[in-house]
Amino acid sequence: MAVVEIPKLPPLMVVGQGKYKYVSTYKIAWDKELKQPRRIAGQNKTVGKIIGGGVEGVIEWTDAFMEEHPE
Repeated sequence: MAVVEIPKLPPLMVVGQGKYKYVSTYKIAWDKELKQPRRIAGQNKTVGKIIGGGVEGVIEWTDAFMEEHPE
């Protein structure tokens, strides 16, 4: 049986922009005042687009993300 290595990727989320859905990275920091984790504003980066416009499907990765994560 073949062994498949699972790539180590940053945290990813699906973001909707109209009829298109994009995949973005994000960073989380602890908010001491609210006592809960919060996404850090300005740290999101779009790394791909979901083909077909749904929340699941084939992801078309950006060239820059593919260079950072060739696995």
